Amino acid sequence: MKINNLRINSFGKLENRDLEFGKFNLIYGDNEAGKSTLLNYIMHMFYGMNKSKSLKSNSDYDRFCPWNSNDFSGQINYDLDDGSNYRVYRDFDKKETFIYDKNNTEISNLFSVDKKLGNQFLLDQIRLDRDLLEKTFVINQNSLKVLKNDRDELIQKISNLIESGSEEISYEKLQKKLGNKKNSLSDKKIDEFVYYIVSNFEAQEKISTSNLNKEDLIEHVYPVVRSTSFNKDNKQNLIKLNHTNETDIYLVYDFENGYKFLDRKATEQLLVSDKELFEFAKGNLEKLPLKYNKDTVQGNDFYFLKAKDGYDGARILDEKVLNYFYEKIGSDFYVGLPHQDTLIIADVKNKKGLEILQKVMVHFFAEGLVPITTITFKYDGNKLESYFIFVE
Repeated sequence: MKINNLRINSFGKLENRDLEFGKFNLIYGDNEAGKSTLLNYIMHMFYGMNKSKSLKSNSDYDRFCPWNSNDFSGQINYDLDDGSNYRVYRDFDKKETFIYDKNNTEISNLFSVDKKLGNQFLLDQIRLDRDLLEKTFVINQNSLKVLKNDRDELIQKISNLIESGSEEISYEKLQKKLGNKKNSLSDKKIDEFVYYIVSNFEAQEKISTSNLNKEDLIEHVYPVVRSTSFNKDNKQNLIKLNHTNETDIYLVYDFENGYKFLDRKATEQLLVSDKELFEFAKGNLEKLPLKYNKDTVQGNDFYFLKAKDGYDGARILDEKVLNYFYEKIGSDFYVGLPHQDTLIIADVKNKKGLEILQKVMVHFFAEGLVPITTITFKYDGNKLESYFIFVE
């Protein structure tokens, strides 16, 4: 979804404002300049406003009702991923909402109406409520309460917001790891990361399930692995396949600077099943080169995959990779998938090797931007089984 422009007649301190939006928008200003008011305006335009007064606290109606104008209203124009365009006029005082399509035909009666909030057109269109929309598409100043020197944490928060709409996946673990120590990154790395974010948003905007053809999808589809706690309710209807008790498989469309999770619209529109698409994804994964480092500690060999192509962790799905190491190791074969960019293959010869493997797993799990599991797997040349390591 993309907001094209908006018109504020009167809303809080904002009056007679017209704004145009691009692909990626940074809204900044001094304290009390109206940044939060603008965000509230957008959200209330999309989801309505409860006009009821509360004796315990001021309602949003009381907060944003203008003092110097009777025109408590505005308009917003936006596009959906399928290319459709809509213009909305909402009057918060009269509780009136009018929705028009790209042909300027009023379609307000096509959508559900909440008695308190009014027309719920956007909820019907994209199936995201206000809270989820804010977490997914908006990085506000409260989400970035980070000191200037805490740049690792800044990157952590933004990464997790992009990944899942919530920064809570691993932020607490990172805090425990850092303690009171302040880790800072160079300005160059920050610039590179911001470039990645912007290019990621731009690429995802260009890529929608409505404009993919089957050949293009087959060429660029890859599998990734996530924890079973990731996207648990699957409200976005992403393509998800079972893997182990700790992990699930998702399918993504790969572009130059990242990838986009695929939902079932892709398989439905292109008449391809999830399993068929997964086989194509595995085929693409198998074509990627295998790179790794080897460390030997107290008679135990540890192999760390290091292609750094975004799919190191996903190689746990590549049977050729697993069997390549199984021929080297045999029955002492253990696999660790602490986060998306690390896969650990271990040739464990003694009890000390298991202790080292568990400590390494916990370390990498805490370090990773997208942690997956601290549970180790054992591979018998055919299948993976969860293996719990108890360190005394």
